Order: sequence, then C-alpha cells, then structure tokens
Amino acid sequence: MKKLKETYEFIKEKLEDTRTRSATILGLYAIFFFLLFLLLSTGTGNNVEKANTNNLEEIINYSNIQKEYEYTYNLEIREIDKITKYLITGKESIEEKNNLVKIYNDVSQDYVIDNSSEKLYDEEFINLNKIISLVNDIDYEYTTEYKNGDILKNYLVPLNKINYLYDLKENIEISIYEYDNFINKIVIDLTNYEIKNNNNIESVIYTLEYKNI
Repeated sequence: MKKLKETYEFIKEKLEDTRTRSATILGLYAIFFFLLFLLLSTGTGNNVEKANTNNLEEIINYSNIQKEYEYTYNLEIREIDKITKYLITGKESIEEKNNLVKIYNDVSQDYVIDNSSEKLYDEEFINLNKIISLVNDIDYEYTTEYKNGDILKNYLVPLNKINYLYDLKENIEISIYEYDNFINKIVIDLTNYEIKNNNNIESVIYTLEYKNI
C-alpha cells in the first residue's frame, strides 16, 4: 500500500511539473494501451481454448454406444464390369454377434443368402468401434442439422491413418448421422481406399444403419 501511495505521489508530482507533464502523460497512455493489449490477448486465447474443448466433447460423444443394438448394412461395390451388393442384418450383443449376410442376385433381382467363403467387402469398415476410432480424434469438415432432429457430421479421414503407406493427401469420407446424441446411420465412401487394391473399382459405398444403439 505504501508503494502504491509513493507511486501515486510521484506521478502527481510529474504531472504538476510543466517540464515533465507531457512525457508523463505519454508514459501513462503507453502503460494503459499495453495493459489493454495484454487483456485482449488473454481473452482471445481463452475463447479459442474453450472452442476447441467444446468441439472435442462433440467428437468423443460416440462413447455412449449401448452393449446391444440392431443393425442393417447395405454395401455397394461398383466395378467396371459388375456391381456387387451385400445386405447384412443382425444384432450385436454381449454374448454373440448374429449375422445374416445376403448378396444381390442380378438374375432374380433380389438378395439371396450368401454362403460363399469369399467376401468382397471389407469387414473392418463395418466394425463400429473401428469407425469411431477413425473419427474420434479429428475435427469434422461440416455439420448439418435437419428438421427431423438428425444431425450430420462429415469427416475426411486421411488414408495414411488406415495404412501408413498410403498418401496423406487422399481421404475416405465418413458421414455420421445422429439423433438425440446417438448414432443412427453411417455412410462411408471407401472408393479412394479400395481402388488401391483393385483398379477396376469405380465406387464403394457402405451405408450402415442402427437401431436401439
């Protein structure tokens, strides 16, 4: 308190002296603007940090997945000479995973039970935990809110996050639809990834729908 009083008396003395008054006023202005700059800088930093934290909370919101849920997967693999479609339905539970896999038959124009041992689709990308791990630590490109309450979050996942040998500049696109903070649909465009292993690929789209998740 004594120091503060001495400082006040010193400034007062300088202001009353006509020889030092102008320099003192300039000095006080300089101190004022310097403190104002520090205050504004600190405030901006806090806002950015808060925004990042809130965004992170939105990204990791996918931890509220139930232990049991129903699913329907529509997988379409388009190649230059053919189109292969899979319909996979089932229930994920703690005890077991029940799966019914059907493949589209061009002749009957219907899905038939697929008993073949060879699967053209990539099971890694119908694994919900795997999909969540791909988007869990990246920001979404954009979000869209629909009138029915659905919220779409669109992510671009670098290929080298899936396979470190792939080009960082290329991506797969993952669109996650939420309702009331729970996932009800995921659409994955795997074209850029699958074309690395098959030059005949034109497009690969996985549409994964969930109930009671």
